[in-house]
Amino acid sequence: MAIKMVRAYILIKVPAKNSGGVVEKLKNIEKIIEASAVYGENDVVAIVEAPDILTLDRIVMDDIQGIEEVELTRTFIAIEKCIGKNN
Repeated sequence: MAIKMVRAYILIKVPAKNSGGVVEKLKNIEKIIEASAVYGENDVVAIVEAPDILTLDRIVMDDIQGIEEVELTRTFIAIEKCIGKNN
């Protein structure tokens, strides 16, 4: 039986012109599988896959919100793995 991971999409607000530096810092956090600077209301989106909700909580509350430039995070936990051609 496969282990179910908790997948979450984290929307991150940072000051102007800081998104690139925050993306670089996110790349060093274990369990973040992707991070990108984006246009719009939020500046960065990170995708996290954690073994459980407690690990996800630590990543968001300690690791991501611990980055000095991070002003605000919004976390969206996926209900199930997305359905796509490769799944």
